[in-house]
Order: sequence, then C-alpha cells, then structure tokens
Amino acid sequence: MSGSSILSTKGLVKRFGGVAAVDGVDLDVATGEIRCLIGPNGAGKSTLFKCLTHQHQPTSGHVLFDGRDLQGLPTHRIARLGIAIKNQIPSIYANLDVRENIHLAALRRNLAKRKLDRVVDLVLDEIGFDARLARQPAATLSHAHRQWCELGMLLASEPRLALLDERNRRHDAGRDVEDRRYHQASQYPRHGDRGRA
Repeated sequence: MSGSSILSTKGLVKRFGGVAAVDGVDLDVATGEIRCLIGPNGAGKSTLFKCLTHQHQPTSGHVLFDGRDLQGLPTHRIARLGIAIKNQIPSIYANLDVRENIHLAALRRNLAKRKLDRVVDLVLDEIGFDARLARQPAATLSHAHRQWCELGMLLASEPRLALLDERNRRHDAGRDVEDRRYHQASQYPRHGDRGRA
C-alpha cells in the first residue's frame, strides 16, 4: 500500500437483531487510493458505507479517519471532517433547485461569494447541467438527474474522502451511454484533488 491511511476500520461490526450485516471488517484505504467494494445484493456494502459515515452506528469496532477515531461523532461532524457519501438513493433537497443544492454543498468550503459562484458554475458544467436544468426544482428531476445532482453536491464539497455507493445492475441499451458518462464523471482524481482517496 502506498501512502498513509486516510481511512481504517478495525473489527467493524453492525448487527440488526441477530443478523450481522457487517462482521469484523478490517480495512485500510491509503490517501489517493481508489477502492471498489464488490458483492451481491444483501452482502452489507451499503451498510458498511453507512457505518463509515455513522448513518448507522456500528455495533462494535472502530472507524478511523486520518488517524482520528470517529466513535461517538454524529454524521454532520464526520462530513465536516471531509468524508462525503453519495448513497444509492439520492439525498438531495427536493424543495430547492439544482443550483441551490450544489451551492449548499459548496458552502462547507468557506469561500468568498464570487469564488463560491464560480465553483457552482464549474460543477454544473462538469455534470453536464445547462442553465435550464440548473434552475429546475430537484423534486421534478428524473432519477438519473437526481443521481447527477447528488454527485455534483459531492464534488462541490471537495471532500478528502468520497464514498460512492452505487447499486449493481444490468445495463439496458437506453441507459448504457448515460451510465458510462456518469461513472466517468465520478472517477478520481479530478482537478485540484490531491490527497483525496
């Protein structure tokens, strides 16, 4: 493994009643490394991601981010440390338009208004949203566009660690091109991404 670990888990367990969805996971992700977690539906991949961000509190074990134990930290504090997650089901602000969603995500960077507006414009361009789509209420977006909006929010926040929880499905002919474009845009490293995993 090259570089120091930005993320480590030690004996991570998540139980739902008598079922262990995550069972003793030890994981190290180095700074700048890209990892892919593969498994069948129900294997615990999404649950593991939610344990990393404390959307689910682990039953036992530890999650360390850049050497800091995250035990007891709420999800919003973990996000402020620089971990961003894009869930399988998009998590966007339905009552806001796309531009406002991305603007809110970029606020964590504490930029001056002019720079903030520039970041939002760059992200909108990168995810392929024109002015009309940027002003569309998020509630009216198709599922695919909601996914793009959430990816834009993740990029705008400039996380140190990006977790992309994607469902594994067969591609149909109508979605194949859009899916390839989406996955290409979500690859790391991106401009200004040094030190991200």
